[in-house]
Amino acid sequence: MWVGRAKYSFVRCFVEGFGAARGDDVLRAFREWLAKQPQHHGSSYVWSALLLQEMFGHASEDVLAYPEDDAAAITHLFARLHEFLHSAAG
Repeated sequence: MWVGRAKYSFVRCFVEGFGAARGDDVLRAFREWLAKQPQHHGSSYVWSALLLQEMFGHASEDVLAYPEDDAAAITHLFARLHEFLHSAAG
């Protein structure tokens, strides 16, 4: 996957577009899975904000001030998505 500059917002948009193209609600299920995690109990944030909250304690992309913040957020996104897909397949 190539999204140009490695920014969390670009990757998030790519993943959302891919999810919309698939039309199978996998991202809705991903959001619900994340929301059931103890640290997110009762949260109404979207999946991308939940992931930022896990990493930085804040749900806004404004916390990504440096390229290494974006890189960490992207790595976390794919790790958690992989974890979800693995748990859903099992």
